[in-house]
Amino acid sequence: MEHDAVAVARLNQGIQNQMKRAIVDLSSIIWTALLASKDKEFGRMVDYEGKEVFINSARYGYANAMNSMVTMMDALRITPRQVLIVMEGKNSKQDRLNIHPNYKAGRPKAPEQYEQFNIAKEMLMQAFLDVGANVVWQDGGVEADDVVGYLCKHLKGHRIAVSGDKDIAVLVDIENGVEHYRKGVMNENPFGEFPHHYITTAIALMGDSGDKIPGAKGFGEKAFEMLTLAYGVDGLELMEGLIKDKNLQALDEDVGTLRELQKIIDDQAGVYMSYELGRLRTEKVNTMQRPLQWRAGMVKLRTDATDFNLRKYAGVNRILSAENYDEGMAFAKKHIEMSPCVSLDIETSTPEASDEWLASRGKEDRVDVFGSELTSLQLTFGSNAQFSFYLPHKNVETEGCTNLTLEQVYDFIRLVPRTKLNFVQNAAFELSVLKVTGDI
Repeated sequence: MEHDAVAVARLNQGIQNQMKRAIVDLSSIIWTALLASKDKEFGRMVDYEGKEVFINSARYGYANAMNSMVTMMDALRITPRQVLIVMEGKNSKQDRLNIHPNYKAGRPKAPEQYEQFNIAKEMLMQAFLDVGANVVWQDGGVEADDVVGYLCKHLKGHRIAVSGDKDIAVLVDIENGVEHYRKGVMNENPFGEFPHHYITTAIALMGDSGDKIPGAKGFGEKAFEMLTLAYGVDGLELMEGLIKDKNLQALDEDVGTLRELQKIIDDQAGVYMSYELGRLRTEKVNTMQRPLQWRAGMVKLRTDATDFNLRKYAGVNRILSAENYDEGMAFAKKHIEMSPCVSLDIETSTPEASDEWLASRGKEDRVDVFGSELTSLQLTFGSNAQFSFYLPHKNVETEGCTNLTLEQVYDFIRLVPRTKLNFVQNAAFELSVLKVTGDI
């Protein structure tokens, strides 16, 4: 019974590791990286609207962004295959601009800055696609934050929103496995000491100068602090309900207790509008008219072009022969233990007798599963599924590459714990062949 309990625990841990995902707001990462300090090597001054503006290069922004991403993966103990990069789609701000024309206004940047941003963005995305990350976006009417919110809401497992934007912290829900990573800090509420769920309510009341969300006129951080001190979380819950119901006039009877409430009543329209601007519009994401768009990554082979920071996640193919078998076994044992999953693909051949038997029955187009014999086998494993070992058994031998015995092949397969979450290319065929040709 103890053995079974340990096996189940390992299986559950493997599933949890596989389902742990970092959902990254790409624009937030790139802009923060591109505008950090000055690029003394490749930066340059340009004239923009009569003023001199310093432009950092794309390679500078890329280097900073890569460092930020690697630091994040190390801190969260994940690999690129667990990263979902959310890209800003076309016309992403349009719906909010229809509500408030000044939304995110006052952020003019020189054309050269946007040019370097787009180059750095493509560089970072491609680097991560090449090691198995995925990119997702939606065009029209929703921003990256909305997509991040949708994915955090609908994906299973442990979800971590990665963004420098403070308002995305509204997603934090520890009980349901949603967290927020910002500048090396987990689950901070940058707006104050109150539950993350009420961040949108706080923005509706106080506004957000960065996004040009106005809030209630004259109701700032001090007034919000007085509100939370006076009424606590119950007061925030009530306030959220009144905003959603557009019934802030009901606060009139409480003004005598907290006179700052009058500012909310006087600017109800501004509060309602600010709430609509600040809330995550997840219901607009992945609709029939506007589905999510995806670029699926694949772990490619390690090359000289692979970013040094990502080389350990890039693909490595290796032929395991009699000459290097012991060394390969030791390497695989270590890395299979760290693998959230292991995939299996085998190649087979059939003897003449099997082919003749099928032909006599008029079934030349069929395959005799029980007559098939193992020719070679490939296992893919590793924390990022980056290692593929090819095990020849009945291949044509070359100098320095001697076939493995059947027992050696099966000893290698037995390195994979039965509690691992495994993938077999064609289980009905391949597992049957393995069962017939060996005790596995």
